Amino acid sequence: FLKHKAVQVVALIAKREWPHQWPSLFNELTSLSQHSDAHCEIVLLVLGEMGEGLFSDDKMSDGRRNELLVALHAEFPALFTFTYKVLEDNFVRYQQAPDSTVRQRSYRLVSAALKAFEAYAPLASLAVLCQCGVLNAVHALLGAEELRENALDVLLVISAKKAKDAPPDVFGSFTLSLLNMCEAGLLKETDYSVHKRLCQILKDIGCNHWYALMPPAVSGAPPVAAAQLPEVVIKLLRLMAAFANYEGLVVPNITTEFWRAMLDSPLPGGARGAVVVLPEGVREQLLGAVLDKVTNKPKTEPDGGDAEDFEDFDDYLRLWGQVKAKVLEMSRKLACAETVGCLHFVGSHWHQLLSEAHERGAEGAPKRSPAEIDVWDHRVEG
Repeated sequence: FLKHKAVQVVALIAKREWPHQWPSLFNELTSLSQHSDAHCEIVLLVLGEMGEGLFSDDKMSDGRRNELLVALHAEFPALFTFTYKVLEDNFVRYQQAPDSTVRQRSYRLVSAALKAFEAYAPLASLAVLCQCGVLNAVHALLGAEELRENALDVLLVISAKKAKDAPPDVFGSFTLSLLNMCEAGLLKETDYSVHKRLCQILKDIGCNHWYALMPPAVSGAPPVAAAQLPEVVIKLLRLMAAFANYEGLVVPNITTEFWRAMLDSPLPGGARGAVVVLPEGVREQLLGAVLDKVTNKPKTEPDGGDAEDFEDFDDYLRLWGQVKAKVLEMSRKLACAETVGCLHFVGSHWHQLLSEAHERGAEGAPKRSPAEIDVWDHRVEG
């Protein structure tokens, strides 16, 4: 409690006095951090407290806020270098130290460093964030169960940034490594809570930073063929299609925004449509997700066994209705983008349903179409 209050006081003074009345602030904090682990933790907490809520502080004038932002931008390279060094050194010590007391101190320092990155990520450019190594740190920390939640918090903030200034080579490589990690076992090792946040992160990467994953489209050119897609794009599309089939409602609901961006985006020349031709199997997964979400009432327990967050049953039914509407809209956009493939999928399902009805002893078509046929009937008409 006392440590928290002390951090708040120093951060409030810094917001009022720095840089004009306290120009040596960061040098003093850096020097203080070298005294002990406890001092270093307090310094990181002060830095995080300074950056946190800078835009939401209603007691700060716009002029003062802009002044602080300009001063912070000048300090970001040194600030991030210091924070990354503390994070790197203490993560190594956390992994290797046999003494539980040392491990606990290292854990607190790594957590404090991540909190500082989380506070400043909305304020810094993606170019600076990529340059300082924070993406590499997050990637390493995702493999540590005790620190994974903090790493995901940082990544959620970074992926949600709208600015299109991420270096494609660095950001694209990081995204590919994240997808490879999911493929190699991260999803199997974790539960619904992690899956939901990973889905949100990948959705934001696709919607906000597609430019870093794909070369820019040429005006008048057709969508990029599946065989010509970069590996990172193929893996992203396949994983987001798998998330669309996720049991429950919240995760598939997140994916609908991603697929809206993929299937109905502004194209060069003023048209709208799909940005790429979908890789093999993705279309079928998406159409299967439409069938599942529209015709089957989803379970209240998603994959992994963790209950989704609903205040009451009415809230649950309300979201189900929203998801049904969104996936039907997704199927319409998919049918416009890949008409022939969608018709093949519908035809095969119709044939399967009628064959099953015939095997059960029905003469010809069933008097009342199964829900699957009802779903696709208006898709074919469209």
